[in-house]
Amino acid sequence: MSKARNSYRFTTVAGELSYNHFTQPDTKYGAPTWQTTISFPEEVGRQEVAKMEALDPRFRGMIRSKVVDGKLQLKVKQKRFVTWYSQGAQQSKEFIPVVVDAENQPYKGDEPWSGSTGAVGLTVDMSKDNNGKPIVQLRLRGVRLHEVKLGGGGNDDPLFGGGATPAATSNEETDESFADDDADSDSFFS
Repeated sequence: MSKARNSYRFTTVAGELSYNHFTQPDTKYGAPTWQTTISFPEEVGRQEVAKMEALDPRFRGMIRSKVVDGKLQLKVKQKRFVTWYSQGAQQSKEFIPVVVDAENQPYKGDEPWSGSTGAVGLTVDMSKDNNGKPIVQLRLRGVRLHEVKLGGGGNDDPLFGGGATPAATSNEETDESFADDDADSDSFFS
């Protein structure tokens, strides 16, 4: 008797990417994790979920998604270090997702900001939670970027003087005072 297959490859249609950590893993909440959330117009997202559920009857109704502002969101994650047991011994390997541009050339830029668009290569995996209950997980394998949005962060943020060319200034004189304490004055808002 053959063992049931527990993992299927799937590539989504292009959607909007957010919470991106596929060029550098997210380390904020514990173990380094590659991740992205892909959003689609709700009907398109439901079609994508239906295609994934059609891969294996056990997947029906088990793929987690949520609808926010008319968009269906799928969270796709993968731990940076994958561990498994083989012949009674624990094995481990570093996993790095494949990230390419729209022409399938390796992407070497900074982490794309939310609002970038692309397709996500993932595996739909059947596994068990800590209580032995079957769950379906979407595991990140790669991203094909269609439109990349980049910006600054921290000291490089254009809103705080970094990463942008200063606007041309006028030589016109004005009677307005722009002293720092004007912004804290109650009369400023009257």
